[in-house]
Amino acid sequence: MWVTAARELRLPPRDIALLGTGELLALSWSAEGMHLDAYDADLGALWSRSLGPDALGFRLDGRGILWVVDRTGASAVGPHSETTSRVEAPSLPGMNVAALTFVDDDLIFAYQHDPDTVPDRPALVRLTRNGTIRWSTRLSAESITFERDSRKVPATDVSRRLVPDTWVCGYLRAGALKISGDALLAVYSDMPRTGLAIGYVVSLIDGTVRYTTESGPIDHFAASGSGAFLVGYMGYGAFETVAYDALGEARNRWDSQGHYVTTGTDTIVIEMENRGLSRSRLARLMPDATVTRGDLLDGYYTSHPHRHDDGTLYFARQGLMIAAHDLVIGERIFICPQYRRDDVFHTRVVAGHDGLFTTYSAHTSGASGSHSGSIGHVSGLVRVAL
Repeated sequence: MWVTAARELRLPPRDIALLGTGELLALSWSAEGMHLDAYDADLGALWSRSLGPDALGFRLDGRGILWVVDRTGASAVGPHSETTSRVEAPSLPGMNVAALTFVDDDLIFAYQHDPDTVPDRPALVRLTRNGTIRWSTRLSAESITFERDSRKVPATDVSRRLVPDTWVCGYLRAGALKISGDALLAVYSDMPRTGLAIGYVVSLIDGTVRYTTESGPIDHFAASGSGAFLVGYMGYGAFETVAYDALGEARNRWDSQGHYVTTGTDTIVIEMENRGLSRSRLARLMPDATVTRGDLLDGYYTSHPHRHDDGTLYFARQGLMIAAHDLVIGERIFICPQYRRDDVFHTRVVAGHDGLFTTYSAHTSGASGSHSGSIGHVSGLVRVAL
């Protein structure tokens, strides 16, 4: 691997996507709201569009069309930044759209309460692209149980039934919804007060709630096929993955959590544990509830990985692009070497044009090089050749 193109970004990035047309899109934010910038394969600027303060993020549908999600619905964006269609989410008093996913040609919106209103039961709505509602479901948020014994909370934290102050889905943005078979998992969290969360699994057919996950500090989660899910807990002393089957039974538990990469029945974890002395590694979840661990990973913040056709995982962490096969790191290269690597945020890694793309946002205070002594952030977009 080597860096073949790089450019500094004027705003901190939040997500990237590569369209079938070849355009690379970077979502960034400022005090005025979200912005969308398009680049060619060599990172040359193509166009820029302000999305305003209500934009939340973007998603690609099954056809590869880009949709910008906002608090009242979603808009499809064409190759020259124009809006090609619009789907308004049904209005629910005191509620705003928080996340979006797609199933077949339909859209599923997750709602959360307006910041200026008293927390209400969250909602999920499935509708067609012409706005016809297929189903609408309200989710209970009266209380959740957070037991010290099951989630390993320190003794200073009292086990209790928690009535959330801010029952939100949007802190995970578009990644807050996952589909497995005929089921949808939506995770809501008491943010920013405690960070405790619960996952609701509902039927894609009629919106019926099938079960809820164990509550706790949910950090990552993934579909594992046929209505089953992996849910990772990290925080309050917890560092665990729970496998839920289609009926909601906790079929297995592992002492590991992070980004999950599942191929068939095999699951590799790029571990993420937010602690001073990291013990995170590349890991495999074994059928007998044991964890096979491989190479050590420095730091914490990690991009969503890309899995290449040959099975190699590419992900950005600590200012590095890392290539790993199975549980072994084969190669590391610096993609932002002049800045502090202990506090670098990366977006996902996407592949195309015979290379990989990702962004970074890094603190510059105390860094070496041309930014030595400066205080603030620097953001960049890079292309890496394989």
